[in-house]
Amino acid sequence: MKKDVFEMLRNAERVDLHADYFKPAVDEMMRTRCLCFDVNNTRPDSDINAIFEEIFNDSMDTKRILTPFQLDFGNQTKVGKGVFINHSFVGSAAGGIIIDDDV
Repeated sequence: MKKDVFEMLRNAERVDLHADYFKPAVDEMMRTRCLCFDVNNTRPDSDINAIFEEIFNDSMDTKRILTPFQLDFGNQTKVGKGVFINHSFVGSAAGGIIIDDDV
């Protein structure tokens, strides 16, 4: 049976960081870290929403996030409609983060 590392992390199961099944988590952390670098090094008067949309794989139409911003697993983070996240956000999302609408 193939292990889903993200399901294991959501269930707070013990994981082996060196096991083959953990590679998707490493890949996602690197993808998200690179995108966080991009968004944090983009002028605030530029359109940073495209980068945030890539991080979350979701529209930023009703959301506003200020930088600096740091996250480890973009694919494990859900941001609701009407959300405002102020500067200096740090999220460790291994088990998932859900920010509900209008927060």
